[in-house]
This record gives sequence, C-alpha cells and structure tokens, in this order.
Amino acid sequence: MELPGRRAEALRLIVENQHMLHEVVAWMATGRPAPQLLKVVEQDEYTNDVVLTLDDLWLVYDCS
Repeated sequence: MELPGRRAEALRLIVENQHMLHEVVAWMATGRPAPQLLKVVEQDEYTNDVVLTLDDLWLVYDCS
C-alpha cells in the first residue's frame, strides 16, 4: 500500500526518533491518535518484535 504524501510525512515524523523500544512505548502513552498494541513476539532474551495499529496502518518495530 502506498501512502499519500501528507500521510507518509506525518508517519515519518512520528517514527523518525523512535530508535529504541522504550521510545515507542513512551510515544504509545502520549500518542495522538493512540496506537493499539496487537502483538509482542519474543525473539530472544534481548529482542522483542512489536506490532501496533495506528488507524488503518500496521507498524512493526524491531522486526528481525
């Protein structure tokens, strides 16, 4: 799915400074609109993949 320019830019602004999982969690607590946690997949003792929804989009973090 290709996002329209304005929506892609808005999403880029949201995620551009989310380099660590704790930054994603902090944003989830204050995000407008609020994202919804769908799934946490434990990869090993150090890595978790996190899948969120934001409106009609899925965001996948720390995906291996």
